[in-house]
Amino acid sequence: MEKLLAVSDIHGSGDAAEDLAHILAAERPDRLLLLGDLLRPAMNPVVREQLTTLLNQQSPPPVAVRGNCDQEDWQDYFNFSMLESLRSLPWDGRLIFLCHGHTYGESSPPHGLRPGDLLLCGHSHIPKGAVHPGFVYLNPGSLEQPRGGSPCSYLILEKDLAVWKTLSGKEFSRLVLPPAPPASAAPASVAAYFHQ
Repeated sequence: MEKLLAVSDIHGSGDAAEDLAHILAAERPDRLLLLGDLLRPAMNPVVREQLTTLLNQQSPPPVAVRGNCDQEDWQDYFNFSMLESLRSLPWDGRLIFLCHGHTYGESSPPHGLRPGDLLLCGHSHIPKGAVHPGFVYLNPGSLEQPRGGSPCSYLILEKDLAVWKTLSGKEFSRLVLPPAPPASAAPASVAAYFHQ
């Protein structure tokens, strides 16, 4: 099973870029999930180059969504798509839906989620996990500018666990994920989720 690393709200921070490089080296995830607000306007070009190079070097490429602060022309800095507001990927018999959190979110999930599917959002800068009747909500918090008294944080998804960690790699919260939806509940394709 793939080990996934989810981060959000980097906001072009040089410190967050350095922290992410250390996290990637320590955690060695199979895939990086980026939940938006990657850069910021008028940021230091050296820092932008460091961050975009780090992200562009990931293999496989990150799965990313656009945040409310991300600008369309920033796509030119990346070799992976980062402008879609909602994406999904299969993982361990379930689907993970990724969005930033300003359009879809815990109180306004996208249509088609099944019990056991995951909705990953950023935007609030507050780490959170909640099991709802129709889906599991997960927010990694923020690598930059945490809110609500929370630490700067990231999220690891592995096996049946969601684990929140501080920038030093110390676990501070975990959620046992409910079982994946039965295979009979799977749609004919991921596209079916967006056309119901």
